[in-house]
Amino acid sequence: MRELSKVMSVLIITTAYSFKEFFGIKFQDPIQDILNRVIFCL
Repeated sequence: MRELSKVMSVLIITTAYSFKEFFGIKFQDPIQDILNRVIFCL
């Protein structure tokens, strides 16, 4: 079950990053901060 949550977080993170790249969002935002914390927790 823990592996599944890890895979899900990686998918969410990669999706968020591709959306940021797609829309050309360059500024630091709360979502980025949350993602960094999630990565740090893994």
